[in-house]
This record gives sequence, structure tokens and C-alpha cells, in this order.
Amino acid sequence: MDKTIYLRPHHLMCITFFKGKGYSDDFVKNMSNIVSTLNQDNTQIILTNSTDNICTHCPKNINNLCADEIKSKAYDEKVIEYLGLSDYFKDPQPIPYSILSHLVVKFILSKGLREEICGNCQWSSICK
Repeated sequence: MDKTIYLRPHHLMCITFFKGKGYSDDFVKNMSNIVSTLNQDNTQIILTNSTDNICTHCPKNINNLCADEIKSKAYDEKVIEYLGLSDYFKDPQPIPYSILSHLVVKFILSKGLREEICGNCQWSSICK
């Protein structure tokens, strides 16, 4: 069965480096479930420029708005730019997670751009 998960673009980076640490036990459990789902076949992603399935259990999610929205939006914009998806939000369509994760590796991680995107994140030290 196909599954669809809504993700902010920068969360593609977070998922890549997730190590079972996070803001709270509830957040970690939710993130672990999402990562597990993404590693199954046929998982589709709809990118969003607002709170997503990961944010639902984040203590920084206040009334469906990130308390760090300015920083999160900057991360999202860089990821979208580097993945070549600048027109995506004109007509958002599901994209297989396998394709998006490949694009993250090819256009961001292999070029050493992770720190440029989100090096000022409080969790950055985990993403080495």
C-alpha cells in the first residue's frame, strides 16, 4: 500500500541523519515511525512550506506554526533551491521518497552543502 507523508523540505536532511535523539520522547517516537515508513517501498512525499508530519510532535509547533519559522523557512528555501525544485509549490505533487533522498545525496550531501543549509541548527553536531 502506498503511503503519503507531508514534509518540509529541510526535514529531508533531518531524516538522513536521524539517530533517535530529539526534543522529547514523543517527538523521537514519531520521528522513528516516520523514518521507518520512509524506508518502506512506495512511500510518497508531498513537500510543504508549513508544519508537517514531523512537526506534529515537536514542542516548537505552536498552533501549527514553528516557533523557529524564520530559520526553518530559510532551510526549506535552500533545500528547494539545491534540489532544483523551485517551481514545486506552484503545483505540489507526490514524489517518491526514494527519489528525494537520492537528490539530497547527489545535490547537497555529496557537494558538502549541508552545513551551509542548516549548520546553525541546534542538532547540527549530530549531522556529521
